[in-house]
Amino acid sequence: MGFLVFFVFLFIWLYRPVKNLGKERQVKTKWLVGAVLLTAIPGFAVIIGFEFLGGYLMQALSLQGVLKCLFDAFITAALIEEGFKYLIARPLLKPSQAQRRIDVIFMFMAVGLGFEIIESLLGLFTDSTILVGLIRGVFCSHVFWQMYMGAHYYDYRAAKAQGDKRTAHRELARALLVPFFLHGMNDFSIFFLETQIIEEGEEFVPGPYCELALIIFLVYFVANIVFMVRTLKMVNREATHARIEAEEARAALALEQAEEAVPENE
Repeated sequence: MGFLVFFVFLFIWLYRPVKNLGKERQVKTKWLVGAVLLTAIPGFAVIIGFEFLGGYLMQALSLQGVLKCLFDAFITAALIEEGFKYLIARPLLKPSQAQRRIDVIFMFMAVGLGFEIIESLLGLFTDSTILVGLIRGVFCSHVFWQMYMGAHYYDYRAAKAQGDKRTAHRELARALLVPFFLHGMNDFSIFFLETQIIEEGEEFVPGPYCELALIIFLVYFVANIVFMVRTLKMVNREATHARIEAEEARAALALEQAEEAVPENE
């Protein structure tokens, strides 16, 4: 449950100090908890249902080897799961009063956390390998993908409100396609590498494309770390901006109250 600790750490470090900027812009913690639960509960059915459907389609299409890995990674996993998280997060923004970019980011992150929790719990009772468990524990992937999706969905919404259709379409494409591609590559690099580690008796023998699979896995590993660092920096900038905005709002309010109090003292 390292991803849960990571989310709580980010919440306390970055979001809690700037969460309440004016009563009308407050996103209550219960909405973040609700987003986690609303994702986790139906997420269970999504994972079970679409893994069964994906397995059926792969058998029907007689997919094997690399094609099976690609289909499983990009269709069964990335397309369905990223689409599901987007459809859960989007309707929660209005009732939760998520108006600032940092608010939208954390609402999407809460959805990612809910999915991460249910996927990891299911992994304990399925045939998930040590490699899959290690990647999930280290990367907190769903949380990071939702950070990115939330930031660019906010940019899409802002551009749409301003009537800038070109920017709006670009930002929506970034919000949906980048997490989809990263998710697909994440799963493909793992699935492909696993197919190239063949168990023979008590020994593991490298498959014919083991070196290629290892290179793909390592390249994605490094690229994902770069993505995580850049995304964290982006969220930190948004938190800093919100903190400055909060301080300016409090200073303006204090000045206004002081000016109103002057005639009374006279």
